[in-house]
Amino acid sequence: MVDIDPSGDIVVKATEITRNDRGEQVASNSETFRVRRQIMRQASASWSVMFDPHGPYREGAKDVFELDEVPIVSFEILLRELHPNTQASHAENISILNVWQLLGLTKKWLLKTAFLNPWFAKWYSSQRYEKIDLDTPEEEYEPTALDVLEQRQLLFPCHRFDHAEGFARATRFLAYHVRGHIEEDNPIEHDDLHLPVFTTRLLNSARFRLGLILSRDLHKVNKTLLKATCKCKGNTLWGYEKELERIGIWPFEDTVSRNSIDGLLQRLEKFNYKVADKSACTQNCQRNYNSIAGDARQRTERYFDGMCLDCMSRTKPKLKDHHSDYWNYNNFREEDGWFRGCRISHKQPSWYYSFMGREEDKNYLLEKDKLRYEYDDLGGF
Repeated sequence: MVDIDPSGDIVVKATEITRNDRGEQVASNSETFRVRRQIMRQASASWSVMFDPHGPYREGAKDVFELDEVPIVSFEILLRELHPNTQASHAENISILNVWQLLGLTKKWLLKTAFLNPWFAKWYSSQRYEKIDLDTPEEEYEPTALDVLEQRQLLFPCHRFDHAEGFARATRFLAYHVRGHIEEDNPIEHDDLHLPVFTTRLLNSARFRLGLILSRDLHKVNKTLLKATCKCKGNTLWGYEKELERIGIWPFEDTVSRNSIDGLLQRLEKFNYKVADKSACTQNCQRNYNSIAGDARQRTERYFDGMCLDCMSRTKPKLKDHHSDYWNYNNFREEDGWFRGCRISHKQPSWYYSFMGREEDKNYLLEKDKLRYEYDDLGGF
């Protein structure tokens, strides 16, 4: 027996159910916990009735209760966090699946999750995800499929447990490292546990924007050379495009759809082009193309800091009607900065792709205070 509260007055026997090779449900593990009835009843409306000794159900007067289909590890975390005078819940050896099962229990028994936020922050800090540095634009490793899956599975827990840094890390990681469409992942049988509607759409829009910025900066050269009148422009443009093809960047429309943004940025590190014709003109053709490619890579890798939970919370529709929301957003001022009051520092794109309100309100704020990004400040929208 696990004494969650040594002075507890009831015992809860939890049985975990798994499926065998034939898909049949079987009892795989069980554990008993000593807890306090009053604490359990105060935790949720369903438990208030279930553990009521004077309630409508005879089982409420019992001292021993049996609960089926309960993940033992996650259930113990839940009980320990509910009882203030018990030993602290362990966090180091808990998997992301256990975290999801914990969320499933809160949904099943209608528990609010705010009391679990400190535990989740402790758990997150003990994981390797903490090593993803928000201030480092480029990671120095090639992420595996498991890395991507873990970040997809972290999206909803970080959102539900209000972990701003974790959510920013996950969204930034996925925007730069996923090939194609970004989706969250739910590893348990609770289809109702997912991000708010349109959240992943905003994240995919951010990824798409990264590709546009990289394409725009790389192809400014093309625009200049196509307008040039010198005889050497054709050879110069051909050499530039040939180098982009050599490193796997050109044709851009094909490569950006099959590769991650980070993969393209790593290829740009191999870019090396210098006009071979020494008689080429200096006005249009003799330029530092390596510097142009390097600037394009740097602008792209520093553009997006991830989505901001605080911006999402402030901008989602929450007042009584469209006009009330409009005037609430209208309080945004340029001098407040893009992350004033936010738990993470970020630039304008994170605010833009975290805006959960109406599109016309977002565009009005950008226009009213003339807050559109200039080219030299990482590009506009």
